[in-house]
Amino acid sequence: MSLVRFVGFAAIVVVGCSSSSFTIAPGSDSGVGTDSAVEDVGGDTAVDPCQAVADRATFCVQVAKVGAHPTYDLASGAGSLGLDGKGVLRVFLFSSDPSVSPTPAPAATITYPKSGTLDIDADLPVTIADSLPEGNYWFQVAFEDNPTRAKTSPEPILGGDFTTVPSVDPETRKSVYPSKTLVKGKAEVVPVTIQPLRLVSTSMQVTKELHDLAKLNANIHGDGPTIFVLYDGVITDKKFISAAYGSPDCVWINPVEAPSVTVNFTTVVTGSHKMLGVLFDYETAFAAADFPGRGSIVTSTGEAGTRPAPTVTISDSSWTASANADMAFVNKAITDLGSLPDAYKCGSK
Repeated sequence: MSLVRFVGFAAIVVVGCSSSSFTIAPGSDSGVGTDSAVEDVGGDTAVDPCQAVADRATFCVQVAKVGAHPTYDLASGAGSLGLDGKGVLRVFLFSSDPSVSPTPAPAATITYPKSGTLDIDADLPVTIADSLPEGNYWFQVAFEDNPTRAKTSPEPILGGDFTTVPSVDPETRKSVYPSKTLVKGKAEVVPVTIQPLRLVSTSMQVTKELHDLAKLNANIHGDGPTIFVLYDGVITDKKFISAAYGSPDCVWINPVEAPSVTVNFTTVVTGSHKMLGVLFDYETAFAAADFPGRGSIVTSTGEAGTRPAPTVTISDSSWTASANADMAFVNKAITDLGSLPDAYKCGSK
């Protein structure tokens, strides 16, 4: 599984992907912590949860009250996602950079509360602390809405949840996760803000151009992980707004038979933006020296007289949105694709 990725191309995001799963447990049950997690809901307890302890390295997260977000009624799409605004906070800590692929398993996961749920609007801000071995840790904080809801994805963070948002390196297009170095006898105090994730349901459609090309070249398989990038202006300006993995492992669009395949991704972005869809047929997002990599199938960017770039509009008042992604081109020369290693074969033979 993976975390939500927002611009992890070298993932955005989104959240690099693997089949490993989180072990969700509070305090020392995470397998790394040496003490049960300490929480301070109201800030008026006798013990400061962020107080340094002589023989321990302490990691302390102060989760701020959330800002405006869609309501939890039928009109917002909350019902279709099984949302109720009640859930748990997860603090995922990694001993190596989670922006690589596949995403490493977390070294520790802190869960709050230990039992029951909290209300995203009524119970924040909150402070959570736990002890860990000394070392450098990357981290992500998320609110998992309604942990008992039926999930259509193995991902731990879904549409309707809240999450911290990594910054973006515009040159490498990689997610840059925050990190802290923990030292015994000291407490690292980190204030964080979590933002609501919308679910964008995207119909990936094979265009006539791609269909005709695939009929002539059997090396165009059309299966692999996907990334969706939201941007403004011209794609070469690198004004990336958001990016996220749609299918973390592999999806097959079958360019010869040309069905329509629906792929979901999540984003904290709202408003209207252009969208770039990429399916990594051969090179992965990280292996590609020149994104999006040889053999990757992409949507049009609307340049040089090509079809317009797809767009998506995400409402401030809704948890869901929909978009169309016409997969139109194969990136770079395709005559020798058969000589490239193909790591993804979820549909093609």
